[in-house]
Amino acid sequence: MTSVALVRHAVEMLHLPSRVKGARGEPLPDGVVDLIAIAAGDEHLLAAAAAVAERPASVVRGAANFYIEQILMAPDADSYRILGASKSMTAAELRHHMTMLVKWLHPDAGIQHGREAFASRVNAAWDTLKTPERRAEYDARLAQAAGVGTKSDVSKSHKKKPHQGAHKPLSNGLKRIPNTRIAGQRKSGKLRRVLMSMFGIKS
Repeated sequence: MTSVALVRHAVEMLHLPSRVKGARGEPLPDGVVDLIAIAAGDEHLLAAAAAVAERPASVVRGAANFYIEQILMAPDADSYRILGASKSMTAAELRHHMTMLVKWLHPDAGIQHGREAFASRVNAAWDTLKTPERRAEYDARLAQAAGVGTKSDVSKSHKKKPHQGAHKPLSNGLKRIPNTRIAGQRKSGKLRRVLMSMFGIKS
């Protein structure tokens, strides 16, 4: 998605918030950096985007703000998404994104009530990715988190189902007998022994 298309998409999303949920589950498109720049106060880019989108500059700026708040700052966003970045970006590109977001959050930019909460998330995301060592460690954690779910799903799909009536192992090594009548008898027998012990009755 080009930056022109993304600006139009952001404007549409501003007027149709129901599209936010679907967009949160998709990878970030190309051109996000332009939306961040518009939100951060780039007047020349704002004017050009408004002309292309054929919308007032105030609407385009509002759409850029809305996109950042709803898509980049989504509750489950990882550090890359918070910075409007991808894993393939260089350290310099990550820094540039972080710098623009900080400018967007600066009080001089007319910060809105509640947006200051995003500052800590941007700082934390940058702190996670700002050095090669931290970034590599974070990438490994992301890969591990993605692999755990996949491995679990694969193992479940290949696991053979036990035959009906077969013993099911418990975590402590014992076996569970699925016959409910026997299980009920065992429960009642145990309860009987406990009551007899309480009242001093010998079996």
